[in-house]
Amino acid sequence: MRKLLIAFLLFALASCAQVPNVRNREVPSAFFVFFDENSVQSLAGSDEVLDEVSDFLLYYKDLTVNVVGQRAKSETAKATNGTLDGQRAAFIATQLVNRGVEAGRMRVVGQGINESMAAAAGGDESVDRRVDILLLGASAPQ
Repeated sequence: MRKLLIAFLLFALASCAQVPNVRNREVPSAFFVFFDENSVQSLAGSDEVLDEVSDFLLYYKDLTVNVVGQRAKSETAKATNGTLDGQRAAFIATQLVNRGVEAGRMRVVGQGINESMAAAAGGDESVDRRVDILLLGASAPQ
């Protein structure tokens, strides 16, 4: 069930990414990238999401972005070089920088287990193994 839910979410997000031209499109307020348990490598399909995020950020220069790492309760808090949620956020920020987004437009934080969505997903903690990419600014919906 968990893999099916993640696959569906990635498919839904990736299908939006097939339109790289962002002109005259409403700017979404959030994107999500998911991870395997205790991993700082994003799941397959994440590149399309990151491409779309960077397209919006490169086109709308007034947008800033919060990159917020999350982790599930069952995951280890510590990773090799810091917290797992912090490393996930840093990984996604690096991916965006590699796509041309200026690091100065990003606020990168680890949120730990404070914003769990598992209860809303029927107890499936895989939804908590994620990074939230929140677009902020004059062009983004408030």
